[in-house]
Amino acid sequence: MAEDIITALSRLRWLLVISRNSTFVYKGKAIDVRQVARDLSVRYILEGSVRVSGSRIRITAQLIDAANGKHIWAERYDRLLQDVFAVQDEITENVVAAIEPHLYAEEGYRAQNKPPESVDTWGLVVSAMTLINKAQRKSNEEAQALLQRAIIREPSYARAYAILSWAVWWETFCYWRPREEGFREMTDLAKRALAIDPSEPWAMMSYGFSLSTMGHHDRALEEMKRALEINPSWALGRTMYGVALLRAGYFAEAVNETGKAIRMSPLDTFAGIYVAFHGLTLLGDRRFSDALSFLRRAVVAFPEFPGHHNALISCCGHLGLVEEAQAHIQQRNQIGPPITVNRLRANLGAYAHCELFIEGLRKAGVPE
Repeated sequence: MAEDIITALSRLRWLLVISRNSTFVYKGKAIDVRQVARDLSVRYILEGSVRVSGSRIRITAQLIDAANGKHIWAERYDRLLQDVFAVQDEITENVVAAIEPHLYAEEGYRAQNKPPESVDTWGLVVSAMTLINKAQRKSNEEAQALLQRAIIREPSYARAYAILSWAVWWETFCYWRPREEGFREMTDLAKRALAIDPSEPWAMMSYGFSLSTMGHHDRALEEMKRALEINPSWALGRTMYGVALLRAGYFAEAVNETGKAIRMSPLDTFAGIYVAFHGLTLLGDRRFSDALSFLRRAVVAFPEFPGHHNALISCCGHLGLVEEAQAHIQQRNQIGPPITVNRLRANLGAYAHCELFIEGLRKAGVPE
């Protein structure tokens, strides 16, 4: 189990992971994490245990900031040992997916507490990622400014262009800038990142999703699948791949991918995007009752975003919850251009779930 997790973490190319030969020296010993960190020259320690009782296995894991002993993340997994390899694969994916966003956040906080002139390019990029995840317009603008600084400082750093592409997508997705302009810039930035590093997973995801947005579904899925082959434990990448599958008409597969992302990283909420997109894929698969709770949670997590309301309104329409739908229409119209069937059809026209989505809006009483 430990070796599998080390191998999976090593696939995160921004992360230096100590090999098994060095880490296994501490196996079964009482350790001082600060001393281990000094011995191995590392910033974080991931430790855990495996216990077996009959046909059940319990695995615990915790991520520790070695400088101060602070526990950043901890989780316990209880499983049946019907297929030991399947359990190992599942737990490995879950652990890596869960701790990656925590590491980004910790590195971002660390960079923010340094004097501006001493922050390196990596610090600028992870600080920007933390700001993007706040899902606020001002924070997104600050993130883009940091990424522009990173690009000026190190023009050959592909990840900076890729994360900037993601920031521009989120800005456009939230209607903070014109759609055509935003999606065009998103695509250009992702292409620049791939020109520098063709194996940069964030660039693959962003470029693939821009292709999906333009209706080039086969090319989009190919690009986004490559990103997951490089980093299979990437919950955000898997969620966005699920949305691309939905748009292409692979509804059951889309539900599987977005559901897996939630299981892999259940606490990485990011403005309700994980539950929102899982609810959307369930809606596309006509599982309206299952979709409802996820879409309601998304609206609670990010009530200022019109798109979450749109999906919930459509779902309520399909379920005959017209009174609830009307309440959401009123809320929705206070935060963006008034919702109409024609406006949503223009936005979704290239996607396989468009007519089903529109049908729900009409049933909810959305005007043409």
